[in-house]
Amino acid sequence: MSSALAERVQTGFYDSMVAQAKAMGESCLAFADYKTHFFPESDWGSATRYVTAQKKVFHANIFGEICGKEDGTHISAKGNHFVGNAENPNYITDTTRVKDTIVLRAPTDSPPELLRIFDNQLGTLNEVRRSDIEKESDDFRQYIVKEWIKSTSPGEMGSLICVTCPPRYAVSCFRSTRRGYGWLMEFLGRGRYFDLVSIWTCRKARFGWNDEVRLGAYYDPAVLPDYRGNLFKHRRAKLLQHDVRDEEGNLIPPWEIYSALRPGTIVLIMVTLHCYVMGGDNMRKRKVRDISLKSAFPLY
Repeated sequence: MSSALAERVQTGFYDSMVAQAKAMGESCLAFADYKTHFFPESDWGSATRYVTAQKKVFHANIFGEICGKEDGTHISAKGNHFVGNAENPNYITDTTRVKDTIVLRAPTDSPPELLRIFDNQLGTLNEVRRSDIEKESDDFRQYIVKEWIKSTSPGEMGSLICVTCPPRYAVSCFRSTRRGYGWLMEFLGRGRYFDLVSIWTCRKARFGWNDEVRLGAYYDPAVLPDYRGNLFKHRRAKLLQHDVRDEEGNLIPPWEIYSALRPGTIVLIMVTLHCYVMGGDNMRKRKVRDISLKSAFPLY
C-alpha cells in the first residue's frame, strides 16, 4: 500500500466518506431508487432526462477514484475529440463540442462498507438500464448503445462509471453592438455558432470574457498548457469555467484541472442523468446513456 493510500485509511478519510454518503440520503445515487426517487421524462426530441416526483431535474451525487487514460478518462484541451488522421484531420472549430470524460472506479483499498456504497451506485444505474432494455425488447429497432458503465476488460461485469463534462469551449453570447442586442442577433441569425451552454452562461457572466476566475467566465484557450498545434481552429470560441472546486470551495481554473483531477484522485461529483437516441429513420439507431457533470469536488 502506498503512503497516500495508507494515509487515507489511517486518517479515517474512508470512514468519513461512508458517513457523508449516508447523510446525503437519496441525493447520493447509491441510496436513490429508480421510479421511487427519480423517474424518466421525455425531453426534447427523442431524448430522456430523469426527474424527481416534483418534475424537477434529478441531481445526484456520485463518488469514485479517477481512472487513467487507458480506462477512458480524457482531460485535455482536445478532450475526447476524435482528431482524425493526417489525410483527413478533424479540426476543432467554433462549432465543435469538445468535452472531457472522467471514468470512476471504486477507491483503492476501500473498506467493505465504502465498496458496497460504490457498488450501489452501479446497481442504481443498472436498474435504469434494465428497465430501458425491457422497453427495447418491444421495439423493432436494434440500437447501438453507449453505456454509462463500462468494464475493465471484455466479458467482465461493468465496474467503472463514465461521466461526461460540459463543453470546454463556447462562443460568448455578449456582442458589442450599437443597440446592445448583438448576442440575440447571434442566436437568431447564426445559431450554428451558439449553444445552450452559452445561453446558460449569459445568466452568470457579467461581461463577454476576461481572466477573472468565476463561474461563467470565459478565458483565452491559449492559457491551457496543451492548447497548441494546428488542430485548434477557433475564431471566437473561448474556454469556459466549470464548477470544479477545491476543499475550501474555491473555483479551480481550467489550467489547473489537470492536476486537480489527475488519476488516483477521489472525487465527489454532482450529476444529472440522460439518454439520447440519435440516427435517421433506418433500422439501426444509436442510444447514448449519459451521466452529465454539473459540479465536482476533488477530495483526496
